[in-house]
Amino acid sequence: MENPQLTADQLLLMFQEVKEMFKETDRQFKETDRKFQESRKEFQESRAEMIRMSKETDKKFQETDRQFKETDKKFQETDRQFKETDKKINKISGMFSTQWGKLMEALIEPACLKLFKRATKSMPNLTWFWQTAPKSLWLR
Repeated sequence: MENPQLTADQLLLMFQEVKEMFKETDRQFKETDRKFQESRKEFQESRAEMIRMSKETDKKFQETDRQFKETDKKFQETDRQFKETDKKINKISGMFSTQWGKLMEALIEPACLKLFKRATKSMPNLTWFWQTAPKSLWLR
């Protein structure tokens, strides 16, 4: 095998080609580095935005939790007030029904007895009895 001899022009041409290849490689490295720096900057901006949004979301969750607790307290207070109102209504209702009933009996009973006596005078075969406690009327 023969060892071909390279001429100086051929060597110079080869070195120029290698130099151009190094320049292109350097240019590509710089472009890759620039893109990497852009990506890194975008990532950092995205990360900062995500952290900001996460903090904002956390604040909103805390506020929502606080509002739920406040609403729960209001419901408990409302429930307590309803129970208290129910007790008052039941007490008043009991007083009203017993007192009202007694008042009506006291007002109506004498008049009813008079009317009943007057109405039954014309019926000699009818006998009636009035019991005051417990109140009841019998006819025979």
